[in-house]
Amino acid sequence: MTRSLLLLAVLLLAGCGETETSVFYTARYPVVKVEAEVTLQETAEGGSDTGSDEGTATDDGSEGSGSISGSESGTTDVNDDTGGGSDGGSTEENPLVREIEEAIVAAAPVQAGGGYTLYFSQYNGGRARIVRTPEAEAVTGVFGKDPGKSEFEILFDEEDYVCTISSYNDGTNVRKTVLEVDLTEVYRALYPAADIERAVRREYTSATAN
Repeated sequence: MTRSLLLLAVLLLAGCGETETSVFYTARYPVVKVEAEVTLQETAEGGSDTGSDEGTATDDGSEGSGSISGSESGTTDVNDDTGGGSDGGSTEENPLVREIEEAIVAAAPVQAGGGYTLYFSQYNGGRARIVRTPEAEAVTGVFGKDPGKSEFEILFDEEDYVCTISSYNDGTNVRKTVLEVDLTEVYRALYPAADIERAVRREYTSATAN
């Protein structure tokens, strides 16, 4: 996806005569929980410091369909049966890891109780409605998604980021959609001495993943 050019094209198209009847597909992602996972570079002793050890999604994904769920190219799993962290990491968490994870969650543009609604008026994107928190008014943005890809880029207010679509088990044996945002470069710049290997935000949703 050519991010800036694609979003500019979608923005122009979305502003030119879009009506409710021109939207042919809607995907909704109500966010129920936001978590972060931070991994630091290997230490001199050969170990590594990690935060929430939740597994890594692969390159396919599922997407909300109709009013809430659906799939384009199969689902992939975040290895987490409850949507929370697991005990598979180090027995004693690095305080710096915890600090960065808490900062990532606090800075999330969309918190639990908020969510995204994507209106596909074009084959590769359209208008987006974003609710940041349960108390906040909805804001309007645009998004771009290449057909067959398991990610979409969203732009609203001062925000511009890519969500990778994956799935998780919410504990009811129903696969739900989780949106993962790679923030590695952002937090390497904010914490240059931390030697961050990977930093991601995960937004767990109630949208069913097929």
